Amino acid sequence: MSSQLQSLKAALIQNAGVEEKVEVNQRHLIDKILARYSAEFTVFRELLQNSNDAGATEVKITFQTNIQSRSFWQGGSKRVVASVTYRNNGRPFSEEDWARLRKIAEGNPDEQKIGFFGVGFYSLFSICEEPFVTSNDKSMAFLWKGDMLYTKKGIVPPEALSPDTCFYLDLRDPVDLYDMDQFGRFIATSLAFTANLKKVEVFVDEQRTLFFDKKMAEPRPLAFPKGVYNLSSPNRIFTLESVAMKTIQMDVEVQPDAEKTLASYRIFMRSASAHLAVRLSTHLVKEMERTTKKRPPVHTEMQIMWSNFDEYESSSTVRGKNGMFNDLLPGPTDQGRIFIGFPTYQTTGCTIQMAAHLIPTVERESIDFVDPTLNTWNQELLSMGGLLARILYDDDLDAIDRLYKALALDSTSEIWLQKKASHTMAGFTFKPSTPSPLVGRILSAYFLSRSTKPLNIVSSRGIKPLIEVRLPDTSMKEFMKEVPIVPDQTMEQCAELFKQLEAKGAIRKLNITDLFRELSSRPFPQSEMVALFRWWLDYRKTNVISSTDVEQLLRSAVFLEPGVNGKEDAVRPLSTIAHYVPKHLIPSDLPLPVTVMPLAISNEFKKEELERGFGFAWSELPLSVWADFIIKLPQFSNDAAFVEKVLAVFSRHYGSLKTQTRDQLVSLLASKKCIPTTLGMQKPSDSYFPKVTLFPDLPIVQFANPKSVSDAFLRALGVREHVELQMVFNRIGTLNWDHVQLIKYLATCTLKPDELERLRITAIFPKEQDPPSRERFRACDLYTPDDKFRAFGLPILEWKGKWKPHGGEAKMMQDLKIRTLIPVPDLVQLAATSTPEKRTSILQHFCQNFKTTYASLYAGSAIKVPFLPTTDPTRLGTPSDCFADPSAAVMGFQVLHPDWRLERDKFGVREHPPANALLERLLQQPPDVDKAQAVFGYLATRISDFTSEHWAILGQKNFVPIQKTQNGRRSTVWVPPRTVYFGGSDSSAYKDHFTYVDFGLNANNFLRACGTREEPTPSELATSLVTNPTQFLDTLGHEKYLELIRNVATHYPTLRTDKGLQSRMRSAAWLIGIVAAGGDEDGAEEDGKVQDQYHVKLARAMDIYIIDDTVVNQLFKPLGAPTDEVLEAMYTDLGSRWLSSVVTTEERPRGNQRFTQVSAELQKLIRQRAPLLLYDGQQMRTGKDVFSNAEQVLLNMKVIEVPEIDIVRTFEKATKVDKTTACLRFESRTKTYWLFVVEDYDCFDIARSIGKVILRNCRLKDSLLLSTLLSTSVQNLRRKGFPVDRILKLTDNKLKNAQVIMQEQARQQQTAVQAAANSPTPPTVPPKNGSTDDMSPTVAEAVRQLQAIFPGADPGFLRREVEARIGSRQPVLDVTEKLLDAGDEYPKANPSEAALNGVPPAGSSQSSQPSSSAPAVDGLFGGFLSKARDKIKNKGLTGLVELAGESLLPPVSTNQHGGYQPIPPGGGGTTMPAEEITPNSTVNLKSHLSNSIASLRGTQEPNFRAEIPLNPPPTPSMLSRQVAAHCSIISDNDLVLRDLIDGVPFYIDRAASPSVIADLNMTGIHQFVMVLSLLANVFGTDKKAIHVYFDATGSTIAFNRNRTLFFNARFYLGLHYKQRHQGVTLPGGFSAPRGVETEDPDTFYYWFLTWCHELGHNFVSEHDAMHEYWMSSFAENYMSKLVKVLREVGVER
Repeated sequence: MSSQLQSLKAALIQNAGVEEKVEVNQRHLIDKILARYSAEFTVFRELLQNSNDAGATEVKITFQTNIQSRSFWQGGSKRVVASVTYRNNGRPFSEEDWARLRKIAEGNPDEQKIGFFGVGFYSLFSICEEPFVTSNDKSMAFLWKGDMLYTKKGIVPPEALSPDTCFYLDLRDPVDLYDMDQFGRFIATSLAFTANLKKVEVFVDEQRTLFFDKKMAEPRPLAFPKGVYNLSSPNRIFTLESVAMKTIQMDVEVQPDAEKTLASYRIFMRSASAHLAVRLSTHLVKEMERTTKKRPPVHTEMQIMWSNFDEYESSSTVRGKNGMFNDLLPGPTDQGRIFIGFPTYQTTGCTIQMAAHLIPTVERESIDFVDPTLNTWNQELLSMGGLLARILYDDDLDAIDRLYKALALDSTSEIWLQKKASHTMAGFTFKPSTPSPLVGRILSAYFLSRSTKPLNIVSSRGIKPLIEVRLPDTSMKEFMKEVPIVPDQTMEQCAELFKQLEAKGAIRKLNITDLFRELSSRPFPQSEMVALFRWWLDYRKTNVISSTDVEQLLRSAVFLEPGVNGKEDAVRPLSTIAHYVPKHLIPSDLPLPVTVMPLAISNEFKKEELERGFGFAWSELPLSVWADFIIKLPQFSNDAAFVEKVLAVFSRHYGSLKTQTRDQLVSLLASKKCIPTTLGMQKPSDSYFPKVTLFPDLPIVQFANPKSVSDAFLRALGVREHVELQMVFNRIGTLNWDHVQLIKYLATCTLKPDELERLRITAIFPKEQDPPSRERFRACDLYTPDDKFRAFGLPILEWKGKWKPHGGEAKMMQDLKIRTLIPVPDLVQLAATSTPEKRTSILQHFCQNFKTTYASLYAGSAIKVPFLPTTDPTRLGTPSDCFADPSAAVMGFQVLHPDWRLERDKFGVREHPPANALLERLLQQPPDVDKAQAVFGYLATRISDFTSEHWAILGQKNFVPIQKTQNGRRSTVWVPPRTVYFGGSDSSAYKDHFTYVDFGLNANNFLRACGTREEPTPSELATSLVTNPTQFLDTLGHEKYLELIRNVATHYPTLRTDKGLQSRMRSAAWLIGIVAAGGDEDGAEEDGKVQDQYHVKLARAMDIYIIDDTVVNQLFKPLGAPTDEVLEAMYTDLGSRWLSSVVTTEERPRGNQRFTQVSAELQKLIRQRAPLLLYDGQQMRTGKDVFSNAEQVLLNMKVIEVPEIDIVRTFEKATKVDKTTACLRFESRTKTYWLFVVEDYDCFDIARSIGKVILRNCRLKDSLLLSTLLSTSVQNLRRKGFPVDRILKLTDNKLKNAQVIMQEQARQQQTAVQAAANSPTPPTVPPKNGSTDDMSPTVAEAVRQLQAIFPGADPGFLRREVEARIGSRQPVLDVTEKLLDAGDEYPKANPSEAALNGVPPAGSSQSSQPSSSAPAVDGLFGGFLSKARDKIKNKGLTGLVELAGESLLPPVSTNQHGGYQPIPPGGGGTTMPAEEITPNSTVNLKSHLSNSIASLRGTQEPNFRAEIPLNPPPTPSMLSRQVAAHCSIISDNDLVLRDLIDGVPFYIDRAASPSVIADLNMTGIHQFVMVLSLLANVFGTDKKAIHVYFDATGSTIAFNRNRTLFFNARFYLGLHYKQRHQGVTLPGGFSAPRGVETEDPDTFYYWFLTWCHELGHNFVSEHDAMHEYWMSSFAENYMSKLVKVLREVGVER
């Protein structure tokens, strides 16, 4: 490759081609060079460097400024620098200098100069476009022409001549004036190593702001031993020849402007210069010359600047005042810089500043370690820096060592020397340098390795080699005095140094070896022994100690015991110690055996530490051993003070000694004269206590400190306490019978029990009386001399002087049973018999002393003597019979006087009478009419005190006063509360039959709790009515009596469960029967008027007929029931029969039968209007009204014409023959109905005929409706408001009518029967009623709930759906939504299973199919509700709000490519007028919603049957009617009012079976009402708009009928109500619903959306985009209030 290259190159050179010069864009080159100079003040660094190289000693820098306006936003003006003038007094430029100034990259050829690359001058172009230079008489200007730079040299005019070299710099752009503190910091640091430059002045215009003056002392040679240091670099390039030291002083003046005071500063430092010889190989010389463009020097100089402690401290005040010296004089923890002429970014790793002939990178900010040659040069030179640093460190430490040895050290001097050494050590501690850590590593490595002697450091014993010094252990500090240890302040200041040394293993901490060396060197004072023992305890806990170490410690340790009485200190080996004395056992001034550790040491440690912690096998000194030692001393027999001290020791510890030790001690002392007395030293048995003062000649114990020896100890030794009591009685006559003196003496004695008892029964004490008497009393008959007892007139002990209740005499008298308090029985009797004033004092005494004295003695319930003041001044009460509450007086209870009410707890008086007392008082003394309101009102405040047993008793007892008048006399009788009533607005009708009371609101609350109700229950009303119907009829009249029967009929489903009442209702003649009267049988008119007279008669149900055929009724005039469906249902159940069932009817077509035009048209009419005939005017008839095959019958019916038809009716042996125009026959062979008609037929006759086969009970109104539908034209039906088109055009799927469903069920049933008949073997019977035998409990419970909601569904299908969703959180809700969305398209149970499941088969009076059009089935609502529920499950309320917002967006449709696009106006249905959506429209929308809610009404309002408004408020034009389906609205005739629940009407399905009614969960329905009431509060409406009903079979969840809302409770019970959460049972057997806070939040979201759906029907009846718009508007606007309400009641957190 190389030869090929050479040949190619040679061929090119020999070619005759033209050579071209490389061109350089000078502007771009300078810009790129300047880009490498990123440091601040680079221009001035280069100028200062050039000045120093030129030998300049002074420099003057002047900043010329201008005033410049600030920006508009900043305002004002500022001072900016426009130009800079730089002057120095150095050597003038030579011609070579002028020539080099014009050249780039041609540096200074002088090998001793710093410049290498020749680009420093061009840093001026970073701030100046065309600099101008003058030196002596010459000048040079720099000029740009395009991108090329030119110079022009000239002569300075004579008037401008100056000896200085000047640089004039007009700044390219004015700049802000430099921060003079930062600029001064740069100047100060730059002057650190300038050899020539000494002074620098800085001017701002004419004001001198900074002045620097550096002074240097004459250098002194620094001697260093040549054999100790390795003076060459590793590759021997550099060799140290000499070192010189000099001191530097820098004075600085600062005056930012003329208005401020001139500030002067002075700092000190030192500098060491090392002269290095350079020896390079020829190769290195060439490479250096190639790289640096100059030969390397043969000698070079290295300088290090730093400050010792004294210099640094003297400059510290200056550093604190001004920060410009921080870089010049680094602190102990800071790092110095590498100077290459001037400071670079490279740090040294320690505090030293180093200047050397290092070769930098081009920008002169760091050292070049990249070029191999320069890397060798620089690393070799840095190694010499490490050597020089070590020499300087050793020199400073040697000087400090000389001071240690020369000075007489005190603590202050020693601390000063330690600070000096610590400062030096910290200053030469190397840390990672930056940006290149290599510099610090090289300096640190050669600092440690260039010397052959160990590194010296400061210690507690002065300057010592590192190997002799130990790191301190604070636990050993107090007793380690001889081993050199690093001082604490040095450890703190030089922590990094010792961390490095310890990591290298150069120094270690103190250990046990150092301890043994310390112990062998000297005896320890006692204080140090204590510290040693403390350390030893901690050391043994954390280290494994060998027996050898323990033995060595005992053998080595020697301690000093201070001498006493002038004797010298004794040296005692630790090995001689065997015992210790516990703290405070023996005073330190008493002698101890020599085997005992001195108290000064042992008292510092705990017992377990002395015995086990040290491991020395020491034991406690037994007191008996010390006693045996002490009593043998001479002073124990003749020195009373000494004996007293010893006895004090024995006395203090006698109680804690073991019995054996006590006996030994008493045995040693009992025979010795060891008791100091008034008669000298005596044996214990011959001595008396000082309190024995009856005889003056007794030897009384006498101690200097009587408290030092306890009486118990003296008593144990045998010292006598008193003279025998018999002697006292024998000599009592000599005492002048002063009982006070006797008591004082006895108080000092310890008496035996028999002696005390003898004194108690002896009457020796007088009592206070005037005049005095010689009569004596026992102590137990008297009270202590106290004024309070005197005030009460009690017998008081006579006492001379002041009685001290806590003195010894008082204690003695208490032992003799003197009375110190009034016993409770006496106090009560005293209070009961005293005057009111005295009674008050006695009771006050009782209260004041209750807590301390009477609390444990007093039992208020046991006191039977009345002594407490009451509100009746003539009566006193016992604590049990009076009460604190003044209200109790209304019932005759005694009430504690108000003055003592606050003290009732002390007396034991209760606040209120107990419930039993109230019950007893009420029943024994029932109130009259006048007092009843007050009594019952008071009892209402005590309702919470009564239990269910009390309420049961009160409900049956006679205590409610009723005032009656008989024979002009008024009397009061008392009746049970359950037999009276409060009455309402319509109660006046029953006042003659029931008793009504009203004692006021509070009193009525009590009676209500006892069982009184507002009105008689339906059961009570029915019982009374059946018992005395004639009286009711006479009182009320026919009309009101009929209303009363209708009321009973409403509640009959419940009443019938009472079989006894039902039997009486059947047998009693209490029902109204109506007999038509007047007119002939044909209803002929008289005088043009129809006779509509009738007679009313009370009769049994079995004697009354249900009129279902008015013609028969007119013919036979039977006793008929009133025409009312509710009444008819009850009459039927009680035994009434349908009139048609007892009348035999025979229809006889006569003449030839033929198909005619008339019959064909009628047959066509019937088939066309079949859907209309099944419609009742408001909705499709349900399976409850029509037969399952009704529509098929109409469609298959054949019509034939005959001449005439006779109809023969027979009733109770009476026969009537009449003519008719239509009759119906069934042909069983073809299963076809034939309708016979005459030519001129009557549509009513046709309607009556076909009504019998399509309707279960065809009444007159049904026949009339069918007749109208057949006879009226479609146009007239439309005109009358009949929805003909919608009925005729709706598909079967949209109608969801019961007839088709029932036909399908019948077909399935028939198929199953045929399959069973064709099967050769009986089929396997599936589990009945969805058997749960093989289901898990969870699945079984879910299937049970779903069967309650969908009774006709196949149980097996339900089971499979639940098991498929068993992982869902709400499987029941998920399956329910699926079935509702599917409409009727889900598997049904076969008839047998349906019957087992409580579902009536086809043809029964109860259908199992859903209503004709349930909202949950509707596609639009179902979709929105399903989406809403999904949102709630996934995102909670946030998801619901999102959906509400989405619902307001334009409806979209799916295009052929699968995307979505807005539905265009008119795309389907009627488009609403356009209206722009604005803030105003939003306000209008909220107003419409609010007004719509306000328009909700109850069923009792007169306009209840009003229609849905036809003109709703305008809506956005984007909404169009897409769907035209309606909610299924249940007819009011299909619902029967059963009860009011919290003011909300509750209806049941008229066709509901008795078993369904009996099994109703009323507690759950109450809970449902609470949920709906809370939502009514959310929407801000009254509960009047809420109606609850129970439909056992339909799938309608809710509907809006003319702005009245109905909600189906079956869905709440099936989906949300949990049986296990039922509430508690209240009095009367009712179950209280739980609070709404226990409901799951999903319950409220579900029914909230249902509310929104039904409220949307206030504006539109169809389910289309319009309805969804209104529904979502309600949801969006009321969602926040729902969240707020749910949080308030605790449902949401």
